[in-house]
Amino acid sequence: GPFTPYRGGGTGVHFVRTEAGAVVVSDTFMGYHVGAGLQVALGRVALFGEYRYMGVKIHADVGPNASRLSLDASGSNLRAGLTLWF
Repeated sequence: GPFTPYRGGGTGVHFVRTEAGAVVVSDTFMGYHVGAGLQVALGRVALFGEYRYMGVKIHADVGPNASRLSLDASGSNLRAGLTLWF
């Protein structure tokens, strides 16, 4: 039929830059993502909507005493769009 559910996930490299007062962390971190969505085909056009969660934990040594900084940069998003096949 015209309705196609899908799901996916994987790992990836996340480029993160964050500032907290005088502390700046700019680095790459490994993370993961999981998601699911639905596509509706309408001839050569399809509409889709999906949810995705990305998990990223930041760990860095900062400051003159090399204090350990741990932040959670995880988040989720909803996306919708249009696909055109030609």
